[in-house]
Amino acid sequence: MRILSIAIISLLLFSCSDNQQKKQTAIEQKEIQQEPIQKEQIKEEVIELPEPNQNNIEYAQLDSTISEDIKNLDKTFISTPFYVNLKGRNFYIICTGKYNYKIERFNGTLKYGLANDSLTVLLEPEYDKIYNPNLTIEDCFEIERNSKIGLVNYRTGDILQPQFDCILPSSNEPNEIAYGLKDGQWFKIQNSEISLPVEIAFDPIPILRTLSFNIKNVGENMMFDSYWEYYEDDANEGRGVVLIPSYVSYLGLLDRDYTDIILPDQEGRIDFGTKEVRLSTSYKRSLSDKLVAFLVSAYESGIGARGYHREAKQLVVHNEATNSLYTTHLATLSESDYFCGEANYRFVNDSIIEVKVNSREYRNRAQRYEFETNFIYHKIEEDGSIKELKSIRYYDFTKFILIDESNFKGCFAWRISNASYSDEHNMWVADHLSIEDLDIMRNEIFAEYGYKFKSEKWQKYFSKQPWYTPKYDDVNDMLTEIDKANVKFILKIKEQMERNEDSFRNKRPTKYVAAG
Repeated sequence: MRILSIAIISLLLFSCSDNQQKKQTAIEQKEIQQEPIQKEQIKEEVIELPEPNQNNIEYAQLDSTISEDIKNLDKTFISTPFYVNLKGRNFYIICTGKYNYKIERFNGTLKYGLANDSLTVLLEPEYDKIYNPNLTIEDCFEIERNSKIGLVNYRTGDILQPQFDCILPSSNEPNEIAYGLKDGQWFKIQNSEISLPVEIAFDPIPILRTLSFNIKNVGENMMFDSYWEYYEDDANEGRGVVLIPSYVSYLGLLDRDYTDIILPDQEGRIDFGTKEVRLSTSYKRSLSDKLVAFLVSAYESGIGARGYHREAKQLVVHNEATNSLYTTHLATLSESDYFCGEANYRFVNDSIIEVKVNSREYRNRAQRYEFETNFIYHKIEEDGSIKELKSIRYYDFTKFILIDESNFKGCFAWRISNASYSDEHNMWVADHLSIEDLDIMRNEIFAEYGYKFKSEKWQKYFSKQPWYTPKYDDVNDMLTEIDKANVKFILKIKEQMERNEDSFRNKRPTKYVAAG
């Protein structure tokens, strides 16, 4: 109650000086508008920060000017979690509650605003998130409320209230123009008059086909943790902060913000944090007269208990007729997938994309091998929406596509009996499915339709499958054309393998050591 009373009194005192503050704000905004705008391209800029010292005193790692500003802001707004320096001027993200970077409270629990180094409030703390400046459009911070995006121009104080699904930069180097997506329509936004967006006919394909983002290029627009402290004999995290632009989040290209980026001057003395994040369009395909698909790669690396890296692939589909954007995650590979790890992608046709992957991420079922190549299929509907194809079959690709030899090849590994990690070889690995695998693949096609097997072997095998119900002596009339073609192809490959199965499989001993 005492803390609440102090906060209320502070707010009353603050409101008393409101008229004087407004006059001062108008003067400052006029001065800001008169400042020349210098356009420059920043690439992997080394950000100079004060040398951190071991110190348990709050604000001790900040220079005196920033420290005093944050102390004063904290008296009114509880906390000031981030700050950024833009061409000699400091801007502060203010917050109505106690921000905790370990929780990353951008879920509506806390509200955020913006103040400058004159302690003028440019944006009242009424928003769910304030993004890094200049990553979508020059001279502006993106702002978010109720999952909608707007802008605030930190030079003019002009505000575009949140109303867009996302805001897309007009090029990979953000400039004075950006485009907002709202209710399937695009609006042109100019930073000189952000509050007056204009509805236009806009094609985002040229931007999407060259889409890229890299935290190393954030440069001057990097925000910093206001309360970060350095401890010489304790674990320390990076202090750089990048709240990923709205279009990156909207497309699902990165799944989190980064409040632990290791800055250039922190290399070698930080124990946890993100070192690199980058994304780029790696493939484009026209699917119809209105649908265009993109594969976007997202790479991340950093340090934790040990170094880590991972690369994810997303599928993005744009419907030109409705201006709709659809995305789905395809696969992720990390350092733990070094053994037997692969991820390949191909369009089977204009509606189905195939993901061939061997990753621990896809171990959501009992596998025949300890490491095993999997095939995942996604179907792109006529409107551009995407769904993953699934069936009860173990080798479910036999249901979706006309298979070829690539569906039998991959990485298949299992433990050598009684071998340990200290042995020279502890795993068998093969490059091709076995004849036994092909028999299961063929017979489960019939089993799905309820075929009553005559042999005891297959009766016993399929009786263990929860989906199997024996009903019919003949199911040939129930098979699809894809089923029939695939049964013939499986028998053809089996016949070839029976002459020399070893030459197909290339079975050999190897060594596997789990990462840890």
